[in-house]
Amino acid sequence: FHNDSTPRYDKSAADLAWQRTLKWFDKYLS
Repeated sequence: FHNDSTPRYDKSAADLAWQRTLKWFDKYLS
């Protein structure tokens, strides 16, 4: 869902996943 060069790319899912990833990094790695 995060590869924007394929038809299965889902921008809303990719955006949400990126937000969650950054939040996790902030919580556990900072």
